[in-house]
Order: sequence, then structure tokens, then C-alpha cells
Amino acid sequence: MSLKETLQEQNYDLIQGPIRNQDLLQVWIKKDFDQITIYRKSISKVFDQPFVADPLVNEALSMVSAESETFDFSSGINFVKNALHQFDIMDVDIDGHIKNGKSVTVSYENSYTKEFTSGAIAEYLSHVTFNSENRSLQKQLNRDNLIIIAGVVFAKNLNVKIEATTDDDVGLEAKLNQFGSAKVKIAKIAEHEIAMMVDSDEDFPIAVKAYRIKFRNDRFSGLKLVSDNRNFF
Repeated sequence: MSLKETLQEQNYDLIQGPIRNQDLLQVWIKKDFDQITIYRKSISKVFDQPFVADPLVNEALSMVSAESETFDFSSGINFVKNALHQFDIMDVDIDGHIKNGKSVTVSYENSYTKEFTSGAIAEYLSHVTFNSENRSLQKQLNRDNLIIIAGVVFAKNLNVKIEATTDDDVGLEAKLNQFGSAKVKIAKIAEHEIAMMVDSDEDFPIAVKAYRIKFRNDRFSGLKLVSDNRNFF
């Protein structure tokens, strides 16, 4: 089973975009065909009312290297490049050194899940009140434009296998390793195949569970799961 399929069975979507700052109870905005963007860092900031509950930590939904996701070369290299740069793991334009290839396979290890139940979120939203001046927020809610992140899968280890087609890879392993750090190990594992193992000091989000917040006439009416292969994130 692929990594994406494993996550979807638990109502999670693999994060495939360049943004890697997703966190619990963040509220994002998605209008029609617009790209999803962050709205507020916490639901508590949206309504200026504290959300009082503790997240559930689930180590059972733990990724292993056998569960992987394979991208086409261009998408995969961009995925890896963004991950390395965002977490200051490796200061190098990897696509400048590996320009051609067939595919990039990504897997994670040392992961865990933090999640708030939909019931806890619904209970909170059933009792929120509006500031009379905040008509903009009311419009966004009544139009079902706001999405809340209820769960996040975090990981610390990133494993990458790059199938390159270039013939100029004799010194590529050494060249890439000189740009790396103790967090990154790069090795040539076969002809035109390069493995990259990243051991981060900090965990980073790899998948999210998210719900669309539904209001009718300024009153909360329900949550709709949107982490169902829509690839918003």
C-alpha cells in the first residue's frame, strides 16, 4: 500500500505543496477555485475565544519506509528542494546538480499523529459568538470558505530515492555531501540511483486532516471532511 493510500484510510491527505507550516487548529480559507491560504494561526484567534481541549496523540499511525510515494522527476525534485530549504537542512539547489531523472520516491519514519476530535471542534463552534463589527468573518463562514486543521501527522526522518538519468554522476555523491550537514546522508545505491536520508532535529508536518466549517445564518451547522484526496494542501 502506498503512503498516500495508508493516510487516506485514516482520513488524512499527504501534504504535497511547498508550504510546510500546517499545525493543529489553524484556519485556512478556500474560495471556489482560489488556492488555499492561511486565514488565522488558531481557531481561538478567529473568534477571540479560547479553545480548551487537549489533542490526542496517536503513535499507531506511524509511517515506515516501506510505505512510500513516488513522484515524477520534476515534481519530486521540487518537493525535496522545498523540504530541505524550509527546514534549513541543506543549503543547495539540488535540482542544479541533478537535472534529469525518471522518478523521486519519498518515505518517512519516526512519525506520530496529533488530533482533535470533530466532536470537540463542533462543541466549541456551537458556542462561539461574533463581534458585531466582524461582518467579513460572518460572510466567510456562511459561504463555507473556512477550513480547520483537526489533525496533523508529524515526522522527523525523510527518506528519498532519486532515479537519475544523467551520466555525470560519478562524483555526484561527494559533491552533494559537501553541501549537506550531519542531518543529511547521501549515497549512490545503484547505477543512476541516489539515496538521501534526512534526520531532522525538529518534527515537520507530512499530512493533515481538515474539515470545512459550515455555518447557516450565522449559526454553526456542521463540519465536512475535506481531506479526502482533494489535495488542498
